[in-house]
Amino acid sequence: MTTTPSSTRPTTTTQDRRTILRTAAWSVPIVSLAAVTPAHAASGPCAPVNVSYSSGNWTTAFAGTTSSGTCGGVQPEASGRYWLWCDAPAASNYTMTRTVTFSVVAGTTYSIAYSMQANQGAPTPSSGQTLTIAIGYATPTTVKTYQSQTGLLAGATLLPNAGTGGANFSVVNDDFDFTAATTGTVTLTYTHTARARGSAVSTDDIGISAPTISCA
Repeated sequence: MTTTPSSTRPTTTTQDRRTILRTAAWSVPIVSLAAVTPAHAASGPCAPVNVSYSSGNWTTAFAGTTSSGTCGGVQPEASGRYWLWCDAPAASNYTMTRTVTFSVVAGTTYSIAYSMQANQGAPTPSSGQTLTIAIGYATPTTVKTYQSQTGLLAGATLLPNAGTGGANFSVVNDDFDFTAATTGTVTLTYTHTARARGSAVSTDDIGISAPTISCA
C-alpha cells in the first residue's frame, strides 16, 4: 500500500464476470468510499502479514442450502475478487464466511483496504446479497456492511447494482483502520449472505478482494 490517503487512493477498473451464469461484460466506473475511520498514511506492508487468497491462510464455511447449479466457477477470479455466486433457495438465506488470522503488535494501527463489486442476478427479478466485514481478537466486531439492494441490512452501504441482469457494476474501493490493543492474533472475516429468493428467480452476487494491510 502507498502513502496515498484513502480519499485519493488509486483504483483499478478490471471487471469480473459470473462466467457460468452471466453474459456480456460491462465497462464501469469506480467508486471510492470514505472509511468510518479514515485510513492513516501507511508505511508499507506490515511483514509478516500475508492475507492474500493464494497464501492458503483463509478458511471457508457455508451455512444453509443453495439453489442447485448456481455456484459458478473457479475462485477467486482473475481480478482477485472472491464471490458468493450461489443463489439462495426460495425460503431461506445461504451464507459463506471466509476467515483469516494475522499477528498484530500493541499500539500499531493497521490500515485495511479492499475492493468490491456487485452483480445483479440473472435472470431477473433477483433477491439481494449482503456482505459484512468484522475484525477482532476472540470475538470479531462488525466494522463494515454492504448490500446489493436497498432495505436488506440497516445502515449498510449500497453497492452499485442496477440495470440489465448479469451485469457487473462499479468497482468500489473502501478501507478502515484497526488499532491493536494488545500484541497477539486477530481474526478478519468476510461474511456473504445470499438472501432468500421468495418469488425471485435468482440472487445477486458480491465479490471482494483479499485485503491489503499496511501499518502507520
